Amino acid sequence: MEPELAEWLVSVRDDPYAFVMGALSLAYAWDPTRGLRWADALGKAQMERIRLGLLTIDGAILEATASGHGIAKSTTVAQLVLWAFITFPDCRGVVTAILRSS
Repeated sequence: MEPELAEWLVSVRDDPYAFVMGALSLAYAWDPTRGLRWADALGKAQMERIRLGLLTIDGAILEATASGHGIAKSTTVAQLVLWAFITFPDCRGVVTAILRSS
């Protein structure tokens, strides 16, 4: 691994939003129909709680989000999984989703 990359990964280890902004901004930063896909309020707020230590990777992060389509729930989960697996090499986890119909 390049020293600069390793140094950057250490710097974003406790800040998933900084990781997402740095690692993924060039990959899919702009969707002309929906704006910035990775800067949605739900994902940013959750990543901020992780950065502040209100949610920790040492324990399970359990959150329920009841919402409609298209608010980037799946995108946020994928970004958090990528951040955890890249910045915490021994990370293991299970991701589940429950679909409830009314």
